[in-house]
Amino acid sequence: MKNISILITVICVTFFSECTLLAVEGYKQFKWGMSLNETKKIVVSKSFCNLKDSGKDSEGIHTLYCDNFPFGEHPRLGFFLFIDDRLFRVGIAVRAEEIEPLIEVLNKQFGRASSGDIPRKGQLEVGTIGWDNDTVILKISNVLKVQRQAKQTKRHSNSDMQAVLIYSSSEFEKILRDRRKSVLEKSVK
Repeated sequence: MKNISILITVICVTFFSECTLLAVEGYKQFKWGMSLNETKKIVVSKSFCNLKDSGKDSEGIHTLYCDNFPFGEHPRLGFFLFIDDRLFRVGIAVRAEEIEPLIEVLNKQFGRASSGDIPRKGQLEVGTIGWDNDTVILKISNVLKVQRQAKQTKRHSNSDMQAVLIYSSSEFEKILRDRRKSVLEKSVK
């Protein structure tokens, strides 16, 4: 029995891209479940970015964001999402020219996508790709979609695309769904 567990460990280490044992536990030094104040302290103490507070939305999700979030070669928009004062998601804006290389990096880091389809080189599609049991998500959208809907134009180039890279607690969707259900139950009564 001991030999079998050693063999499984060796296989998982050797083929890590195929064996995902644990979901992402946070993004860098930001761990899921840490409080809003703990997150603010880390951002301030490490001069991570110029943090702004947009408050809570109608579903009770509290958002902190910054427009100089350090990622890649250029600072960009980044955000932290909290439910009940606990961190559950970190999101980072991705430039059009970074999408394909980022997909390659994520495939190398996390293995095969757990959901969605990886687009062929040069053929980006609007959609969502998830890795590591969808705790790492890349949402790709068409920047000009709204502008083009009026013209009914369907063509787009990769430069029209944008994306958001999201690191997420595996609990986020369930907690959000439960919160929505609770609100709706109160409305129906």
